[in-house]
Amino acid sequence: MKIVIAPSKTMVTTKIKPDREALFDYRKEIIKGLKALSVDDLITLFDVNQKIALQNYERFQNFEENNIAIFAYTGQQFKHLDATSLEDKSLTYLDDHLFIMSGLYGLVRPFDGVGLYRLPMGVKWDGTLHKNNWKPIISNYLEGEVVINLASKEYSDAIDTKKVKMITIDFMVEKNGKMKKAPAMEAKRLRGLMVRKMAEEKIQSIDALKTLSIDGYGIIENLSDSNTLKYKRN
Repeated sequence: MKIVIAPSKTMVTTKIKPDREALFDYRKEIIKGLKALSVDDLITLFDVNQKIALQNYERFQNFEENNIAIFAYTGQQFKHLDATSLEDKSLTYLDDHLFIMSGLYGLVRPFDGVGLYRLPMGVKWDGTLHKNNWKPIISNYLEGEVVINLASKEYSDAIDTKKVKMITIDFMVEKNGKMKKAPAMEAKRLRGLMVRKMAEEKIQSIDALKTLSIDGYGIIENLSDSNTLKYKRN
C-alpha cells in the first residue's frame, strides 16, 4: 500500500542534506527547460506576480537538489504532518509508503533530494497539460499497487486508474443537512494529520485505515465504497 499527497508551493532549505536522488530522470529535461525561461515567461507559466516569478527564476538558475523533501515542503498539510517530531520508525514507514506528487519530480519519496521550485502539475508544458506528460511514468511505476489518494485532483489526475488501484480519501462536513467536502484549508490540515497517524500506527491495510480517527473524523461506511473512503466528524 502506498500513499500520495500533493506538494506545497512554499519550501525552505533543510539543514540536513540528502544522500539520495529523486526517482525519475525526466526531471533533468524539465529543469533544463525551466532554466531557459525568462521572468516574464514564468509569470505567464505560473500565473503569478513578478516577485514570485523572479524568486523562481533565481532558483532555477542556481538549482541544487540539496534538501530533504519531507522537511523542505512547508504548507499547511506538512505543518500538520510535522515530520520533524516523528520517531525514526514512523519516518521509515513514510519513506516506505509515502510519495509527494510533483510537477517537477513526478513522485518524491520523503528522503529524496529536491531543489526549491515551483511547478504545478496543472500547467501546460511542451504543448500539453503537464499531468499528461507525467501520467505514463507515474502510472507505470505504481502499477499493481493500492494507492491511498490524499492528493488534490490536479495531482491525482496524473495517475491512470486503469493501471493503479486508487482509493481516495474525502473529508466531509455537514451543512444545512447536506454532506459536502471540507473546505480546502481544512482538508489540507486533515490530510497532514492522517498521514501522520498512518505513520504512527504503521497502517498496512484498508481495514486498519478505516479504524482511524483523525481529529474526531471517522469513517462513514454507508457513504464509502471501493474507490472512496469518506470521513466526517463524529
